Amino acid sequence: NGALGIDLNNDGITANDANDEDTGENNLQNFPVITSAEAFFGGLKVAGTINSTANTSLRIEVFASPACDGTNGEGQNLLGTIDVTTNGSGNANFNQTLNSAGVSIGDSITATATRRTSPFDTSEFSACQTATALTISTLTVTNTNDSGSGSLRGAILSANLTNDPDQIIFNIPGGGVKTINLASALPTIFRPVIIDGLSQPGATCSQPLIELNGLNAGASQDGLHVSSVADIRGLII
Repeated sequence: NGALGIDLNNDGITANDANDEDTGENNLQNFPVITSAEAFFGGLKVAGTINSTANTSLRIEVFASPACDGTNGEGQNLLGTIDVTTNGSGNANFNQTLNSAGVSIGDSITATATRRTSPFDTSEFSACQTATALTISTLTVTNTNDSGSGSLRGAILSANLTNDPDQIIFNIPGGGVKTINLASALPTIFRPVIIDGLSQPGATCSQPLIELNGLNAGASQDGLHVSSVADIRGLII
């Protein structure tokens, strides 16, 4: 609508002040400053700073909108929250991956800050930051071993070590279907990941070439157990 999503003094954007010493509506709580916003298939990696009163616990709420409504935006879709505590100088940084389907490359990203203790003041929205594409790290499966270097199990374990999304691709030598015989259940996937069976040379949607055989993995075991966001394609399970 062209107006601010939150206008504390009904006078337009209230600039941040050092250590948040000003007074007024909601004590004119300072808003966050977003320094980067990188979207991927399952969410957003966002980084930024907040300056407020010293040793103060704050909740950063991060939002996405299709476009920036002015300089300081609004918040159409809540992507997630980040809890921070300022240091003795009133500063705190945040850098976190938020798992959410409600964001796309090119969206306008904004944030607010709210004190987590009384009087629970909430800031105006931050300045807009356009979401760019996140560079995703690649892990390559190079053999059909059940475990160890170059295995699918090893790639999943490595992907689970980082908060950022990873892409697992396949480049197993030789032609034909490559069968990975599992001696036990694969690790639960609890970080964002793409597992792309179609990356195996020669694979197509109508003729996938990566097979997971769980005959010896144990009764009632899942082929893949996912507790995060994942894009899985081109596997025979």
